[in-house]
Amino acid sequence: MRPCILVCSYDASYYLLISYILEIEGFACLPACDCANALELLPQRRVTAVLLDCNDNSSCKPDAIDRICQATKQHFIPVIAVLPSGNEALYFELLKAGVDHIFISPHHPSQIVHALRGLAGMGEQLAGPEDLGQTGFSWGKLELFPQQHRVRYDGKDIVLGPIQFKLLATMMHDPDRIFSREEFIRAAWAPKVHVEPRTVDVHMGRLREALRNAAGRDVIRTVRSAGYGLDSPIEKT
Repeated sequence: MRPCILVCSYDASYYLLISYILEIEGFACLPACDCANALELLPQRRVTAVLLDCNDNSSCKPDAIDRICQATKQHFIPVIAVLPSGNEALYFELLKAGVDHIFISPHHPSQIVHALRGLAGMGEQLAGPEDLGQTGFSWGKLELFPQQHRVRYDGKDIVLGPIQFKLLATMMHDPDRIFSREEFIRAAWAPKVHVEPRTVDVHMGRLREALRNAAGRDVIRTVRSAGYGLDSPIEKT
């Protein structure tokens, strides 16, 4: 079965173009005219990723984007967005909402294809620790299971988006290290996709908040000019 991409766009011409390209590359496409329509379709089909066309700002309100990201995060479905250049405010709103990849127009369609191929496991896997394997990692009360895309603290599940999951998996694979932003980019994003270092900071902030809410304290430490790593273990009682 072809990986299904839910394409949310008010612009019919954009949908026809991007769906033509993606279908040639081995994907199936499902159209949604806006975020409300996309939310209706998500439970009805097995979706590999959501592609949001944010070139029309009226169809990408922050509250609508938040609902999309919350709905997809529950099922570990990544969200990719396309937006026009010069809209830095919307760029950060999308990142804070939990969008995993953002492409600034104009961009080459191959960038979206590369990202989706990595997310769908079609020969361009996301980079990361080579031996994540099938077994889980533990760091005190914090546990991560790569194959199930599951994170627990003290036996309770923590819901993370795909990018935050890869960031945490990278740190738990080698918990004594401090990782640079460049290392996180190689670990959590598809190859051939340009990612700004500040994008890592935003995703790390979301991960830090999720872990703090579960553990009651900061689990991630920041080393100025160096990067991020795990703080002292959360000891089991």
